[in-house]
This record gives sequence, C-alpha cells and structure tokens, in this order.
Amino acid sequence: MTQIQVSASTALALKQAQKSIHNQLSRESKNNPAAAKLMSYRGIGSINSAQIVAEVVDIDRFPTNNHLASYSGLARTEHKAGENDNERPSQLYNHRLKNAFFTAARNITVWNPALHLNGYYGHLCAKGMKHTEAYRRVARALVRRLYRDLKEVKRQPNKEARHEGNRTTVPERLGESKQPHASPSAGNQHSTERTTFESRGDPHEVQR
Repeated sequence: MTQIQVSASTALALKQAQKSIHNQLSRESKNNPAAAKLMSYRGIGSINSAQIVAEVVDIDRFPTNNHLASYSGLARTEHKAGENDNERPSQLYNHRLKNAFFTAARNITVWNPALHLNGYYGHLCAKGMKHTEAYRRVARALVRRLYRDLKEVKRQPNKEARHEGNRTTVPERLGESKQPHASPSAGNQHSTERTTFESRGDPHEVQR
C-alpha cells in the first residue's frame, strides 16, 4: 500500500469520525433544554449551542448579562491614565466563549434576517463601522438576549415542580370537601333516613 493510499484511508476515517461526533452532538443538544433553546434561533446550530452551554456551565454564576459579557470578552472596562479617560476591551476573558458568540452573531445576521439584530448590524455598517466591530456589538446584544433565555430555561424546572405540587394538593382538598356531613335529626322521618343511610354504609367508601 502506497503512502497516498494510507493518507487517503486516514483522511476518510477522520471524516467518518467527525461525522459521528457531529451526529452525537446534535442528539445531545436536542435533549439539552438550554442548548435546544439556543437552537431555536436560525443561525445557531448544534455545535455552536453546545459550545456556549458548555462554556457557560451554569448561568446562575453570572448575576447580570454584563458579567457574562465581561467573562466573554465582549465588555469594555474603564481605563484612566492621568487626565485621559477611555474604555478598553478586557484582556482576561474566555476566548472560546467569545468565539462562540461571534460565530452566532455572524450566522444570525446571515440566516435570520427577520431578527432585529440583523437590522442593528446593517445600521452600524451604514455608519461606516468596520465589520469586525459591528459583529462585536451584535454579539454583545446577543449576550443580553441569550442570557434571558438561559435564565428562563433554568427557572422552568422550578415552575414545573411547584405546579406539580399544587396539582397534587388540590384533589386532596376536593376530597375533603366532598365528605358527607351528618344532618341534625328533625322528627321521626329524618331519624329513619339517617338510620337507613348508616345501615347501608357510606357510598363513597364503597366506590373507593
């Protein structure tokens, strides 16, 4: 077997392995509520959403979207030197998460023209802003939106748990309210009816 044949076989095996990993990530992303929420946006695929969710880990780590933007390198920090006062991008951030947000911002402007972020990008470019800076600002705006979505997904299990708890207690209250109440005796007729009812037993007990 020649060197070219070996290289071709290796390349084919790597391509098949890559396809297998991609399919596995797609399945895992669809089963993950947070990743599935991000994939609801046209332009954010399974790999992109999985990377964002994996790097964020837990959205409750970030009190506000500003903290998430700073962690992603999309926020600017105030820099003072003498009388000069300006803002500079932070140098300490998660590079992988920043790249993931940049990828999502670029794809959304291409594949999701109905979203307002696409209009925002066109407005920035029309003002003469460079494409890289325009994408950075779109990514920053996207952080605000995705932060709200991830927070909503995180709160959803708690809402469902409270709903299940309320739903189990309501029938108990209804069952208690349906218990028969003994009426006071009023004459021989009422006394006879009460005696007959007691001899037959409680019909609710029979049904149970």
